[in-house]
Amino acid sequence: WGGTDGGDNAGLWENVIDMSEVFVGLRRLERDVSVIATPAPNNAGGTFPAQKLIDLDLPNDGWRSTWTAWYKQNPELTFNLGGTREMNNIRIYHQPFERPDSLMEVEVWIADEEFNFQFHGIFPGEIGFTEQGRFTDIDMNGVVTQAIRLLPRYRGWGHQLGEVEFWVYSNGDFGAQVDGLGRGQTYFYRSFVSNSGGSAWAPTTKEFKAGDRIRYEKGKLIIHTDLGTWEHSNGDLRNGTITERSFTDPLGNNYSYKVCSFVFDQVELLGEVEVIVKGENSLEIISRSADFVIGTTIDVSGVTGSAEGGGEAGPGGWAGGDLDGKGRGPGGGLPGISPGGGGYGGAGSRATFSSGLPYGDGMISHLIGGSGGGGYNGLSGGGGGGGAVRLVSGGKILVDALIRSGGGSGFNNSAGGSGGAIHLKGDEILLTNKSFLDVSGGTNGGAGGRIFMESNASITNLGESNLLVTGGGGDAEGTLGTIRVKTPSLLSGLDLVNGILTIDTDSAKLIHNGKNIAVGIIEDKYYRDNEGALWPFSVCRFTFDRIRLGGNLVINLTGKNALMLEANAGNILLGSNLYANGGNSRDDAPGVGRLGGYDGVGSGNLLGNGPGAPAESSAQGNGAAYGGHGSGGAETYGDAALNFLLGGSSGGSGQEGS
Repeated sequence: WGGTDGGDNAGLWENVIDMSEVFVGLRRLERDVSVIATPAPNNAGGTFPAQKLIDLDLPNDGWRSTWTAWYKQNPELTFNLGGTREMNNIRIYHQPFERPDSLMEVEVWIADEEFNFQFHGIFPGEIGFTEQGRFTDIDMNGVVTQAIRLLPRYRGWGHQLGEVEFWVYSNGDFGAQVDGLGRGQTYFYRSFVSNSGGSAWAPTTKEFKAGDRIRYEKGKLIIHTDLGTWEHSNGDLRNGTITERSFTDPLGNNYSYKVCSFVFDQVELLGEVEVIVKGENSLEIISRSADFVIGTTIDVSGVTGSAEGGGEAGPGGWAGGDLDGKGRGPGGGLPGISPGGGGYGGAGSRATFSSGLPYGDGMISHLIGGSGGGGYNGLSGGGGGGGAVRLVSGGKILVDALIRSGGGSGFNNSAGGSGGAIHLKGDEILLTNKSFLDVSGGTNGGAGGRIFMESNASITNLGESNLLVTGGGGDAEGTLGTIRVKTPSLLSGLDLVNGILTIDTDSAKLIHNGKNIAVGIIEDKYYRDNEGALWPFSVCRFTFDRIRLGGNLVINLTGKNALMLEANAGNILLGSNLYANGGNSRDDAPGVGRLGGYDGVGSGNLLGNGPGAPAESSAQGNGAAYGGHGSGGAETYGDAALNFLLGGSSGGSGQEGS
């Protein structure tokens, strides 16, 4: 390989890489296998070590050959296969001694790339003539493993083992890592092979342009955000950068957090590749010059609480509270006999003025995850908060799978953690009909997290109900998280004189005569009242060069968020009526708030909602305050300059009326 094409003349190539042997099809592993035996062979007459089990040489029949023996002991034999292997079967060559059924059974365990073993099965040993070697075959077809652990069990004298064979499938793939390439430069390569049948060059030379590209269709990818490592089972190892940042919550508390970033030219995570994200730091992956394709699951969810303690958080989130502890993080839920869920995009169950509250903002200015739920009465820990992941592309982001950052569930009456954060940013964003973005709160009151998608061109969602920000269910539920979308508005001036204009502050859309004509952004803010209580609110802002709304135009205002219409270069001419009145109550049905106003309450001497709700109940109900005082201890809030674009509060209900 090299910067010039050497054709089929080896002397003209700049570099040569010896790939050793490459195999195709079913074969016996003959190298790269090692073994550890516990205990070591112990029979006084058997001086042969466990390494004889993988020397490719079968012993002769009879005691005096090269058998590896354990007298009256069952060994544990761990074989490192030298890489991830697709198995066909295991063949154990053994010699019955004293009785034909000396090998009673074999327990088999398999392992992943990190040598985490899991039980596979128990298989019977073959019966044979004494002092004559024979094979016991163990079917392993379809099993993929890095290592094998065998635990043979004997009858009678013990074990006499001669060889252990591992038969695997090889697909013929081979490759090598090359370093020192010039980004953007073209390189050439060609394969040359030989065996007992002769030698040959590949028919043609191939070429590639150097770039930091990621493309996996199978295997396992482990991303560790604390170590800053990106490691695929094919041997591809990359390093990221870790930066420390700080965040101040709405109550003024400071939190430091870290973000682990990986930057490539192109990223494609496809098919059957398994992605595992570890660590405590948030995750950011950037595809700076080409598309970013997600075709496999990425899950950074929090972990369910347990009887031992709080559940771990996803990377970038905060853990659940201990058995009698408050959930960790800015929105951690209170512990106790009625614990509270973690807050983030919404409020956790049983939130107070200092626990379970929302924090951050819908545009995920700080890449932080969810908070933990509270522990239950010294008996169980709360669920962990979901993690935080940001995926950025200089081209298109295509999501064809699940990206999840859910809150960990409560356990045995403990509270759930809040969902985390998913941020997608690209020139275009396409969500297929197989895509799901899930930041749901954990069961038992965890709040929903935050989803933010921003594009320089367009966002297309072909899925149905595939953006999940629900709060966790239970006796007391967490509230919804946030979904925020940012795309450029192609309408520079808003100039309408007739027809029907609907302004929806929940979806941030302007709809004129049934057609979407402009999009806005939703900004999440917080107001702290005179008593120190925190009130989250959101403002939907539409910005144009100029605004003219004529007298024959009918305007419908809808949505829960406050509305801001902004002309940043010209005048605002308003000739149409704007009605943002709260709804009237009817019998025991409360009135509905609009554009930042707070909903009313049902009948039964209730206090009302919002910063200006009455502080005292009454059989006749009390009035709410805002710019002026209400009754029943209701106090004014906000300021005359409307620096906080808050809506009005709802009044208290009477005994029989809402």
